[in-house]
Amino acid sequence: MKAILIVVLFASSACAGSTSPTDAGYDGEASLNEVLGTPSRSELRQRVENVQRKVQQDIADCMLAKGFDYIAWVDPASLPPAPAPEIEGLSNAEIAEQFGWGISTLPASQPEIIPNPNEAIRASLTDQELEAYNTALRGPLQQSSDDELPFYEVSTATRGADNCEQSAFDASLPSETAPQAKLEEFYALFDDLQTRIEQHPDVATAYAEIEGCMTASGIATTEGVADPIQHFLAEATAITGLEDNSYESLENAKAIGTLSPTDLQQVRNLERTLATTEVDCTSDYEAVYTSTQQTLEQDFLDENYLLVLEVRDSI
Repeated sequence: MKAILIVVLFASSACAGSTSPTDAGYDGEASLNEVLGTPSRSELRQRVENVQRKVQQDIADCMLAKGFDYIAWVDPASLPPAPAPEIEGLSNAEIAEQFGWGISTLPASQPEIIPNPNEAIRASLTDQELEAYNTALRGPLQQSSDDELPFYEVSTATRGADNCEQSAFDASLPSETAPQAKLEEFYALFDDLQTRIEQHPDVATAYAEIEGCMTASGIATTEGVADPIQHFLAEATAITGLEDNSYESLENAKAIGTLSPTDLQQVRNLERTLATTEVDCTSDYEAVYTSTQQTLEQDFLDENYLLVLEVRDSI
């Protein structure tokens, strides 16, 4: 959650300067996510991609100014995963009923692989030209290494700071106007809020009841804890004859079509059943957690709304 908040803070903008929560527009009903503008998974992926594209274009412009070719390139594997379009807008219960966890029911994940076009540029250079190119991109080597690593695996710690890559990255960072103490105060208060939610007696009681529900439903335990996904993988292994009960093994088998239609249908039905059981067993906990979270977040915002705005607006 904190990582998401940091991304939100980097991507949000507003106007500060109000002297009271009411003057700042606080109505006593907004959630913390609404105040911070927490993005959806799709929005987060787009924001991260936009930042990376800007950084890459700045690198390309910098390299061109130094007399080198460089193609702005964003590796899809570096972006947050996009949500499966099949489950967009569905409730947890609907997702479980239709797709389970998506392990055997949704299309096998095939990461998009796009070769870095700059490797072809590097390959066309002489050794002397390549060193000049690398120096412009990442700075001169500060220490030698016996390992012959590809250039993109050489850490920036072994190269100088005055280079196109570092300059572009530094330019992408926002200028903080809030004192560091304010940031530390906010994150300390936020961590305390999360702890108080999780340790609230109603939440703790509801969480403890999940285990009994799953066990009563026949979910096997892993290291003493009811684990529906591991239960599913073990059962799927028995059905399909796969060598191990891992997610990757089932994904690979599904991707290359080695599962028979009968086995695949049986595995999918099992996944839907177990995922629905998990949703049923956790629904009371989710409701209690959400209710408790809303109450404690309102108290948090009542006391710290201006601090939240100051931190959000400053980055």
